[in-house]
Amino acid sequence: MKFLKTLALFILFGWSAPLWAVAPMDYYNTLVAGDDDAGFRDGAFDDARFNRPCGLAIDEQGDHLYVADQDNNRIRVIYLNEDNRVETLAGTGLYSSEDGKLLAASFSHPSAITWLPDDRLAVYESGDQNIRVVDLKTKLVSTLAKDVGLIWNIAYWPEDDSLYLSEPLLGLLKRFSFKAGKLSTVLNNDPQMSLPQALCYYQKKFYLSDGKTSSVYQMSTAAGPTSGEVSIGFTLVGKGEKIQELTGSDDCVYALQGGDISVAKVLPKYKPVSLISTWGFPIENTNPGYAPLLYLKGEQSMALAASPSEARKFYVSGQNVYDQKILSFKDYHFDDKWFARIKPDTGGVLTDFDYPTEKPKKTFRILVVGSSRVVTAPVVFPGEKSTDAGLDLNDQDFHSLRINTISKRLELLLNTNAALNDQSEHFEVLTLGHPGMNIQLFHENEIVNIAKQYHVDLVLGIVTPSGEEKFEDYYLKPLDGDGIPSDKVDPEFLLKPWKDKIPGGAPERLYQSCIKKKLVREASKTQLQFGLFENLLLTGDTEIRDDLIEMIGKPLRVISEKLKSIPSEGGKSPEFCLCFVPGDDARPISAYDSFWQDLSLRQGIKLMDLMKPYDDLKSSYFPTSEICCHRHYTAYGNALIAYLLSYYLPKQNWIPTK
Repeated sequence: MKFLKTLALFILFGWSAPLWAVAPMDYYNTLVAGDDDAGFRDGAFDDARFNRPCGLAIDEQGDHLYVADQDNNRIRVIYLNEDNRVETLAGTGLYSSEDGKLLAASFSHPSAITWLPDDRLAVYESGDQNIRVVDLKTKLVSTLAKDVGLIWNIAYWPEDDSLYLSEPLLGLLKRFSFKAGKLSTVLNNDPQMSLPQALCYYQKKFYLSDGKTSSVYQMSTAAGPTSGEVSIGFTLVGKGEKIQELTGSDDCVYALQGGDISVAKVLPKYKPVSLISTWGFPIENTNPGYAPLLYLKGEQSMALAASPSEARKFYVSGQNVYDQKILSFKDYHFDDKWFARIKPDTGGVLTDFDYPTEKPKKTFRILVVGSSRVVTAPVVFPGEKSTDAGLDLNDQDFHSLRINTISKRLELLLNTNAALNDQSEHFEVLTLGHPGMNIQLFHENEIVNIAKQYHVDLVLGIVTPSGEEKFEDYYLKPLDGDGIPSDKVDPEFLLKPWKDKIPGGAPERLYQSCIKKKLVREASKTQLQFGLFENLLLTGDTEIRDDLIEMIGKPLRVISEKLKSIPSEGGKSPEFCLCFVPGDDARPISAYDSFWQDLSLRQGIKLMDLMKPYDDLKSSYFPTSEICCHRHYTAYGNALIAYLLSYYLPKQNWIPTK
C-alpha cells in the first residue's frame, strides 16, 4: 500500500493534492522507504520493497543509509539527500557467499552492517556466518573472516582499529584486529558481562550492554601479555530495559528496547523517549486498535542508526515479516503531561519544544508566540471528560492533546502538504507561550534571542481579542534605548511620583484623554490605574485608539526590526508577522479586528486576519451548537486555526512553496 499517501489524505480530509508527486514526509515518525509487504524493488522510497531489512549503517555525512536486506541477500542504499531513492548496492540475490564486483558478488542472509573508514562497510551474514567487506572505492566485495558464530551486533572501534562482534547466546565478545588480521575471543562468559549484546561507539567511547541485566558499560582495552592480544575492562555507566540496540546522538546514548518502553536515553541518565506519532499520541505497545508507523515490540534483532548530520534523529529497521519498512523518528524531548513542559528556569514560560539548536538542512522553522491558552490545548487527564470540547477523552485521546496545539497541528499539515507536492523543505514549528498573555507582553529580546538561537525563519505572533494588551508598562517602567518599556526592574524609578514617570508623546496624550473621560485614577502617589484595554478601545474615542495603536504597536515594530538584523544562512533574516485569531465569544470581535488591522498597517507589520475564514470554516464543518468548541484554546479551535494557517501561509508567500 502507499502508506504515506493514505496517511496524508486521511489527515487533510479533502485537501486536494497531486497524488503522483510524493516526497518523504519528515515528521516525528516517518516512513523512510519500503512498505508492509515483502518484496524486492528499487526506485522511489514509497515504491521500493525490502525483505526483512535487518541491519542499518549510515555514512559520515548522513547522506546514505545502507541496509542489510536479509532475505533478498543484498545490500541496499537509501539516498537520503535524493528523496530517499533506493538502489541495490551489492548482491545478486542468490543465497551464497561469493566475492567479486559489487553487483556480481553474493551474500547469505546479511543481517548486520556497520560503517568502516575509507568508505567501506562491514557486513555480517547469518547464513554462512561470515564477515564480508564492501569497498565503495574499489567496488569490490571480499571476505574478512569466516565461521565467526551467531553474531548479534558488530561495531567498529577506530582507536583500537578493530571490529567487535557480540554473540550473546554463548556469552562471547569477539574482536577482529585489522592490524593483526585475525579474529579472537576477548570475553567468554565473563561474570560481570554474562551476555554481551548491544554495541555502540560514540564520541570516542565504546559501549556494551549486558543482555541479561540490560546494564550499560563503557569498555576499555589494554595490551595483553601476548603481542596482538588485548584485555577488556568495564565501567558501569547506565541501565535500560531489555536493550536490543545502542546508538548515540546529541551527547546522549539511546537504546532500542524490547519491553514496554521502546526507546529510551540511557546516558547520561535514563529517560523514556515519547514517540509522538502522526496520529498524535505516544506509541504504547498496549495501545489497542491502532497500527501506527512506528510500532516497536518484541525482542527480535532490530537495527538502530543515528543521523550524524541531524541531532536526535534516528533510523530503525522493520522487525518481522509483516513490517518491511525503514522508519525514522526524532526525540524532541516531549513529555506525556502538560505541566512537564513548564521549565523551572524559565519562570513559568511554556516552551512547547526542545529542538536541537542546529537546524537540519532544508528545514524552515516557524516560531509561534502568544498566549499559552491560545497556542496550546487544555489539560485533560485520562478518564476525564471535556465539556468544553464535547469530547470524551479516553487514554488515547488524552495523548492526542500532545500535538493538539496550533504549533504541532500546523507542523503536521505543512509537512504532509509538502510531501504530497514533492516539496523538499521540511517544517518545524516551535512554540513560546506565556500563560494568558499576548505577544506584546513578551520582551522583544526574549523573542529575538530564541529566534537567533534556533535559526528561526518566521516569527508568527498570535493575537486575539483580549483585555490584556500591554500599554501600562509605559507608566511603570523606564524606557530603554528603543523607546519602549524596559524589561529590567528599577526600584528607584518605581518610587518616583507618577507625574514624573509619564513619557511624552502617545503615553502622555493617552493620559490626558483618559483624565477627561475619567478612565484613569491615581492609585497612589507612584501609580496610575487605567481602565481595561477593551474599555478604552470601546469608548470609540479616535485619539485614545490611535495612542493605543502606537503604544502597543511600537514594541512589536521593535521586534520586527531586531529580527531583520539577525543574519541567516541564506542571507534572509527572520520575518515577523501577526495572526489575528478568535478568542472569547463574549468580546466584541469587530473592534479588535479593525484595531489589529490598523496597527499592522501603521507599524509596517504583516498581518493575517483569520476571523472570517475561521467562522466560515467552523460553520461549514461543525454545528452552531458546538461554538464553545471553537473559542479560547480548545482542541477543535486549535485544529481549525492550524488548518487555516497551513492554507494561507503559502498563499501569503510567508513560507517556501514549490
